[in-house]
Amino acid sequence: MSNGTLVAIGIVLIVIVAVLGLLQYLHQNNLVSTSYPGQQGGSGQNQSTSDRSTAGTTTTQQSGNSGNATFGYYSFSEVALNATIVTASPANLSQISQISKFRSCAGHDFSGYDFNGTLESARSMKHYFATLSSEIGLSHTVQMFAPFNGTLIYDNKTLDYPNGDQIVVKSAVDPVIGVELFHIDLLPGITVGTTVRSGQLIGYKNASEYSGFDVAYGPLNSQYPCGGRCQTPMTGIWDSIFNHMTKQVLNEYANVGVTQSNVIVPEAYRNANPCIYPNETNYGSSGVNAIEWSDPKNWVNVT
Repeated sequence: MSNGTLVAIGIVLIVIVAVLGLLQYLHQNNLVSTSYPGQQGGSGQNQSTSDRSTAGTTTTQQSGNSGNATFGYYSFSEVALNATIVTASPANLSQISQISKFRSCAGHDFSGYDFNGTLESARSMKHYFATLSSEIGLSHTVQMFAPFNGTLIYDNKTLDYPNGDQIVVKSAVDPVIGVELFHIDLLPGITVGTTVRSGQLIGYKNASEYSGFDVAYGPLNSQYPCGGRCQTPMTGIWDSIFNHMTKQVLNEYANVGVTQSNVIVPEAYRNANPCIYPNETNYGSSGVNAIEWSDPKNWVNVT
């Protein structure tokens, strides 16, 4: 057998070994991706290509990670997106009368991508916590708590938000995830960079605001601040906080009549029964349908 033939056989064997090695690596790491067009903003707003120009790709690797979910300009561990990390209620349930459903028509349009990668629109992909009528207008009575161990990474106090602060708490256990709380007066000494404990009292519902506050859950943009419509560290990818509560926290809500099954509207139902928002032409604009706001079908009563 000639030297040329031996060399050719050697090259073929090397290629085969390399291909088999690559296939084994892909299989072991289960590199399966779900793609989502990029979106940013704390109010469910779409972002144009020019607005995204300074945003990078965020990739979080964790042990046991079964793959990444890629949202256009973002990439998150699927383990992170499915994590059960909410170890405390953000609200004192004895002070709450109703909780709006995820995908309800209450409030304004707060929509974006869900955790399955579907772009949803004309719905509220967060929860409103309405206070007891006896608490309305009272200053520093309705308590708000840290939903997990974490760090306060955003506070829009500098933007002169008229009805309390809009803040973001990043999870210490799963730093890919944040919870956004709206209309809160923070306690003195709690500022950006403050470490908080699960269940810690961090502030009170702002008394000048309507009869409640809002809670949104989703992954964080590690490139924040990033200009354009990147208004908060949130990415505009939303899920119900109830999908990420521990069994103990879920039991606390179940004891007052609130469960995952009755506080989350299925996507298919909302698609077939769209919300109507007056004067709204894009995500996050200010139109609110007063009839929808008061419609019982958008709420679960706290008993």
